[in-house]
Amino acid sequence: MGHGKAGIECIRALLPQIQQVKGIIQAFDAESLESLWVSEKADDAISAKMIYDNGTLYAGTGSYAGAGSYYAVSVKDEDPEKKDEIKKFLWHYQSDSTFYWNQGVIAGNYLIVADNQGNVISLDKNDGEAKDSMKLNSSFSGGIALDAEQQTIYLTAKETATLYGI
Repeated sequence: MGHGKAGIECIRALLPQIQQVKGIIQAFDAESLESLWVSEKADDAISAKMIYDNGTLYAGTGSYAGAGSYYAVSVKDEDPEKKDEIKKFLWHYQSDSTFYWNQGVIAGNYLIVADNQGNVISLDKNDGEAKDSMKLNSSFSGGIALDAEQQTIYLTAKETATLYGI
C-alpha cells in the first residue's frame, strides 16, 4: 500500500501506535513497535484528536488558551532503513485560538475544524489554505460530525449549547 517497510495494511494498525509528545508525532510499526518516522516539531502540544485520510494525518495543537495550529503529515515511510527519519509537515495552518481537545472532520476535499473561540474553518486538505469560515455565537470545545448524505456538519457551541447544522 505504499507505506514501505511498515507493512501497514490498514491505518487502524498505525493510529494506536502513534505518540504525540511536545509537538512531535512519532509512528511505530504495529507489529515490531520499531520507530518508522518522527515528525518535525509543531508549535505546541498535539492536543486535538488526529484524523487520518488517504495517507495523510491531520493534527491540531494548542493548550487551554492562546494560539493553535493544524498540521498535515504523510504517513508513508519514505526511508524504511532510517528509524529516526524526520518527516516534514505537508502544510501548517495558524489560528489565533487553540484547537485544544477539538476534533475536526473530513468533508470531501476539506478538513473542517473549529477553534476554541468558536471559529469554524474549512481548510483545503491539500495545502491547508482556509477556504471559508464562520463564527459561532459561543466558544467551542468538542467534535464535529458529518452527515455526508445531507452534506451537513453538526457541532455544538460550548456556552450556549446551540446545536449547529451547517
